[in-house]
Amino acid sequence: MNDRQQEPLMRRLLEEDLETNDVMALFESRLGFRLKEAAMETTAVAASGEAARRLDVPEGHPLLRVRSTPYDIEGTPICSAELLFCGDRSSYKWKVTR
Repeated sequence: MNDRQQEPLMRRLLEEDLETNDVMALFESRLGFRLKEAAMETTAVAASGEAARRLDVPEGHPLLRVRSTPYDIEGTPICSAELLFCGDRSSYKWKVTR
């Protein structure tokens, strides 16, 4: 899926309640995708200037970066996401079952 195809999907996804709903469940129940798997990677990184400003932390502050790519039933990537978390202000849990 290229950037032009991802934009409408991301707009639809942002209309959903992402704070209380599982994104993978939304892909299937509200957006019509059948999922096969999701590739996920977590890495400790230093906050860049932009990330530091957005998260209100000093530049270089340690963050947890989570990258995620869900794949549909045919193995095509649906989108990709990169999330940054402050360890002292968040908890990240996931469960992947099929």
